[in-house]
Amino acid sequence: MKYNDYPLPDDKLINILKMEYAKLNTSKVQKVCSMGVLEQKSKLSELYMYISAQTSYLNKLCAMNKNLTLKHNPEMHLKILSDMGIENFSVQKVEHGKSCFYDYLKCEAEILKILIFLIFLDGLNFNKTKLTQILTEQVENFDLIINN
Repeated sequence: MKYNDYPLPDDKLINILKMEYAKLNTSKVQKVCSMGVLEQKSKLSELYMYISAQTSYLNKLCAMNKNLTLKHNPEMHLKILSDMGIENFSVQKVEHGKSCFYDYLKCEAEILKILIFLIFLDGLNFNKTKLTQILTEQVENFDLIINN
């Protein structure tokens, strides 16, 4: 008696599997790619929101300390994000009441986390060089504020 639970595939079976896999593969790949782009755009929108809030906190810090001069203007980071297709929207600033320095630090931490996440993301659909530029300038401004 011949044992044939796992027969070798013939041409008919290979063609059927190939057609079904092609149908399944194209629909799933399109959904995955579009979800990836939407998630990336969502992270960039979140980044825009934090940089916008950070700008107002930096203006307050500069008004309190006349010796503080920023090396890079965060408004330029907002322009870079708008050039990537992130829409401008109004941001409601949430102040924790402790100080504008505390609020600035919270925004800066979130900005750095998002930028590092996006830069190390495989298959980023946005300009990684510009995001790296924003990260570098954010760190330089952070250094100026902390060491001033």
